[in-house]
Amino acid sequence: WRALDSAPAILFGSPTYMGGVAGGFAQFMEDCAARWETRAWVDKLAGGFTTAQHPAGDKLSTLIRLSLFAAQMQMIWIGQAETGSLAQPADPGLNADGAWLGLTATDPGGETLLAPGDIETARRFGARIAAACARWHVYGDRGFGKCMSRSLGFGRSTRPHFTAIRPSR
Repeated sequence: WRALDSAPAILFGSPTYMGGVAGGFAQFMEDCAARWETRAWVDKLAGGFTTAQHPAGDKLSTLIRLSLFAAQMQMIWIGQAETGSLAQPADPGLNADGAWLGLTATDPGGETLLAPGDIETARRFGARIAAACARWHVYGDRGFGKCMSRSLGFGRSTRPHFTAIRPSR
């Protein structure tokens, strides 16, 4: 809990399972009750990501749940900024799902966990979160610095992923 409490930003992630967040993330939300009571995450930056096996895959419902959780925790939500390849042919594969609330990806099956466009979209989403950390001066005396995420946590696991954003050293 110390890493999440001290981080200036948290990216919430869960695979979309049966039209919503996986059970592990639902349990995590329940476990956060003490943070809600103490307002520990007020004005902390937040974002979210999900993946599913199908292009639609009901991923929006998962992002809605993640963003509502962040709102209930009084956090500041940051969405996706990539226009995608349909509107920008020079960016093939970017934001292929056309999601704006957060980062989504589709499991292409086989040996590949993510399509190259989804990986690049994730990289750019992480850079957007890092830029927001710098822009909103969340590091105080430590300077603006770059933020970095330890992992965006995509994969085939049904376990939720929580990524604390830290300044680079």
